[in-house]
Amino acid sequence: MKLFRGISPALIVLLLFLTVAAFVLEWIRTPEHPVLAKPPRSTDMAVLGGTTAALLTAWHGAQNGAQVYLFPQGQELGEDAAFLLSGGIAAPLTPPQRELEEPFIPGELDERLRQYGNDMNDPALLAAFIQFSTRLYPLLERISGTVFDHLPDPAEKPYLHFSSRPINPAAFTQQLQTKVLRAGVIISNDYVKELIFSPEGEITGLLLEKSGGETEMLNLRSVVLADGGYSGKPFSRHPYLSQNNLVVLRPGQQGQGLDLASELGLDVVQTGFYRRRILLYSPFNEDYCLLPQQPRENAYFFNSRGQLLEWEGSSKQEILNFIHMSPHEGVYLIVVEEDIPETCVQFFRRFADWESLARFSGGELPTFPLPFSPADVHLISPVRVTVDYTLGGLAVTPRGEVKRNGSVVTGLYAAGEISGGLHGEVVLQGMPLSETLFLSAVAGEAAAHHAWR
Repeated sequence: MKLFRGISPALIVLLLFLTVAAFVLEWIRTPEHPVLAKPPRSTDMAVLGGTTAALLTAWHGAQNGAQVYLFPQGQELGEDAAFLLSGGIAAPLTPPQRELEEPFIPGELDERLRQYGNDMNDPALLAAFIQFSTRLYPLLERISGTVFDHLPDPAEKPYLHFSSRPINPAAFTQQLQTKVLRAGVIISNDYVKELIFSPEGEITGLLLEKSGGETEMLNLRSVVLADGGYSGKPFSRHPYLSQNNLVVLRPGQQGQGLDLASELGLDVVQTGFYRRRILLYSPFNEDYCLLPQQPRENAYFFNSRGQLLEWEGSSKQEILNFIHMSPHEGVYLIVVEEDIPETCVQFFRRFADWESLARFSGGELPTFPLPFSPADVHLISPVRVTVDYTLGGLAVTPRGEVKRNGSVVTGLYAAGEISGGLHGEVVLQGMPLSETLFLSAVAGEAAAHHAWR
């Protein structure tokens, strides 16, 4: 005990504690695979969807200085390009109008949109589009090199333009995708399960589901919803729409963004409207051609029940109802002369006698009026109906900001067909492409500026 003489009891206890602690630390083994906390990823902004609007929005965001992630959400990139390009572009003051000295100006486009939409357009959104509308033509040409240099009907539709050269939608999409990648946009196959908000209601991140099923956070400041409307699932919001002889042309447009918006209580407007189109349809390869809107003489719709409807003397609504009410896959268009667009010739078959026509239609033939006769060569095509555009969607400001209870949700934007308020009851021909260009530009720019501010 002489060794510890003069040492305080407290120091003795401390020495014993340190000895025991050293023994315990030596005994405990370090885990073979230590668990390390993985910091969440971060970016400036994200775009949800694989539509043309999503690609354009991501490109505009990157062009305005943001680091952008693009999540296609299972959609094929640019899957709606063929539909958008086939409808032309609605724009005033383009080179063809100047050459023809057409007096059409942005203010007249405003009047047409109000007239066709039954004056149900969002005034602020419509005013912003009209102000932007003179940029539509040069913007499209800059992005893709596509030139809409033809006015199909300058007297009736001086706002509408088509390209005089065939446009390859696949090439258009590929060129746009290349621009997106060169701008530094990161395209991710992760699936966005949830939007994350701060207690103050601002967007702060995304909850991602990876291919293996694990989840991960992505911190950010801006999100743009751009996965399109719900034309691939129209019965979800229009349960009384007849499904008979109806073809879904854009199955990727499932309306997932709108479903997500509904769960979050975001403002949705004008989803009671949609646009139906009549198709010449090939059931063998599921291909289609939009039926020209100008009626043809000596052309009739008929079905396997022996019912007949004249094209020239019938309204579009009467024709749509006739097709919907006909037996499934048993309704056709018959013409005597080859008065059809070259792009639609492949959908018609020739029948030189009534017997072969009756076998093809699989039912009773109606009594056709003159000049039809068994001696004529007849052109027959199956016809169907499609919902090619849904007009309603998220309520947005002229900057593409999404609203909830009339107020802006900070950091959340929408672009393309998922938005509502611009068209009213009816979409003007050429407006789907114009709307895509407009909202992609304003939402992409606004989301990028919000992110880096």
